[in-house]
Amino acid sequence: MSAATGNQTRSTRSTVSASAQRQQSRLVMLGVGVIVVAVFAIYYPSLRGGFLLDDEDLLQRCGEAGYQKIWFSTTLPDYWPLTQAMLCLEWRAWGNSTLGYHLINTILHIGATLLIWRILKMLTVPGAFIGAFLFAVHPVNVESVAWIAQRKNTLAMLFFLLSAYFYLRSEQTGRSPGNYVGSLTSFGLALVSKISVAILPPILLLLLWWKRPLTKRDILRIAPFFAMALVFGLLNVWFMAHANAGGIRDASMTQRGLQAGAVIWFYFYKAILPLNLAFVYPPPKLPLSSGVWVLPLVADAILAFALWRRRKSRAGRAVLVAAAFFVIGLFPVMGLTDTGFMKFSLVADHYQHIAIIGLVALAGAGLAQIRNNKLKIGAVALIAAALSLKAAQQASLYRDSVVLYRAAVAKNPDSWILHGNLADDLLAAGKTDEAIAEFRETLRLNPQSDDAHYFYSKALEKTGAIDDAILQLKEVTRLPSEQYHFDAYHELAMIYLSRGDKDQARAMEEKAQAVVRSHGLE
Repeated sequence: MSAATGNQTRSTRSTVSASAQRQQSRLVMLGVGVIVVAVFAIYYPSLRGGFLLDDEDLLQRCGEAGYQKIWFSTTLPDYWPLTQAMLCLEWRAWGNSTLGYHLINTILHIGATLLIWRILKMLTVPGAFIGAFLFAVHPVNVESVAWIAQRKNTLAMLFFLLSAYFYLRSEQTGRSPGNYVGSLTSFGLALVSKISVAILPPILLLLLWWKRPLTKRDILRIAPFFAMALVFGLLNVWFMAHANAGGIRDASMTQRGLQAGAVIWFYFYKAILPLNLAFVYPPPKLPLSSGVWVLPLVADAILAFALWRRRKSRAGRAVLVAAAFFVIGLFPVMGLTDTGFMKFSLVADHYQHIAIIGLVALAGAGLAQIRNNKLKIGAVALIAAALSLKAAQQASLYRDSVVLYRAAVAKNPDSWILHGNLADDLLAAGKTDEAIAEFRETLRLNPQSDDAHYFYSKALEKTGAIDDAILQLKEVTRLPSEQYHFDAYHELAMIYLSRGDKDQARAMEEKAQAVVRSHGLE
């Protein structure tokens, strides 16, 4: 071959390579565009959705605490300082306008989706884009994205994935110190966003094992991640104890372990068939003492054994890694320890926000194996469309708190907390008669709810039933919780004063001031 011919060949190859790169770049940009459009289309109805449960209280407390107290005090009950500092900044920026909070949650979800796509490509998982897209549109993620208080989920997820990305980059580039430090730093940021990301170290080991056998060097390199997880885990346990957040339910460790076995199957079912999703799920009907709880745990053990035996085949290894990822991701929320939301529901869609990555990655890899391109595109389009429609339906519930609570009450009619929140929001919306009916149902289910008694009295006042309102306010003052004692006494004083009964009004106001003094607030 002559020099001229060789130069021409190299030039042709360079042109082909550049053309292939441009084509690849266009495909990547198209994929990014599809993800962005799909996510915003799904979550558009919820972008102006209101506050839920204790959203407003959380934001206000973060805003009033300030950055120093958020990071270096026990002013707030949980130690998620990066999330809380971010919410503090936003509260001061746009206060009660919810659009900004929702936009940022949505953008964080898009960022997480793109990172999942990139990480799956790095791991050479077939159908990387399909798996990432399924994560983007999956209905169980709606709760994390459309609910403002779940900023801790979306923010922690972003740093969790960044840490995994940098770690894998350090493996690809000769274990470069820069990427390794980036991984450690990202993990630290994830931990101060939400402690449930402490499962990253075993996840990293699992991802390495997917590619090759583990070595002693791998254990040594991931040891600092385990140390960080332990330190921040203990810190969060201390914070919960300091805030008296424990004792949400009375269950032995054996009972919790048995229930955990069933929890895995619950989340697996919701991941592959996301029907009858609920903001708050009803409690299990079986008592904890029932021997039936052993069956799911036995099924877990049998499945784990079967998958382990198939680990040497490519397909068997893929299913094992996906299943292990799913279970490890669920570990912090299996109920072995209680989390704050478990006072409402022992299971929740937002609890499997990390875990579901394993299943969508496996689904993407499985769909990628379809050899007929038309059939493959059709199958992916059908599944993605079904998930997207369901996700959009779920997101539409978050456009208005009354709409969401009505849907939740329909699926969990015995939840006094849901009835109470629905009643509060109906009252705020001026639907007093409907609010009164919900307050009555709340108090039927939980006569000790001081919140319900107090706001029920406000609803009764609006209808002119002042004597009934007085009875409710007096009931508030008799309850052991003192949260509304000052408000109830002060309200009674105003009512008696409006009736011209100055002695009773003075007596009630003195009791209100006594409450203030007893809490050292003078």
